[in-house]
Amino acid sequence: MPRFPAQRANIASKSAAVEFLIDYYLGPDGPDTIYAPIGPQTNLALALRLEPKIARRIRASSLWRAYLEGNTTPSAEFNILADPEAAAIVFNSGISITMVGLEVTAQALVTLEDATAWLRWQPLGKNSSNADPQ
Repeated sequence: MPRFPAQRANIASKSAAVEFLIDYYLGPDGPDTIYAPIGPQTNLALALRLEPKIARRIRASSLWRAYLEGNTTPSAEFNILADPEAAAIVFNSGISITMVGLEVTAQALVTLEDATAWLRWQPLGKNSSNADPQ
């Protein structure tokens, strides 16, 4: 099962997400966590501006974004269009970024059997067998 950081009380504030990203990625679990946003890059961009060191602590980022066609305009994807300056900061930060087109999400179906297998899977190096989840 994935591990999530302990919930902090009273985290609702304008800077809570930005502070969390800085604290988390500078902490012991940061380098083991892939950043996978589901919205605009605003919080990560602000965190990078406040603490540029976190760029070296974020192992990778995986984004689902429109590729062949925009989902807001013919050429723009909503999360990029919503804050293009933030996207530019993140894309130029040096973080290894993988973008998967939204078109793929409609083609790559995950079954309950797949999800169950993934829950049993351990990344390479974390178990002695290094077995494939299939």
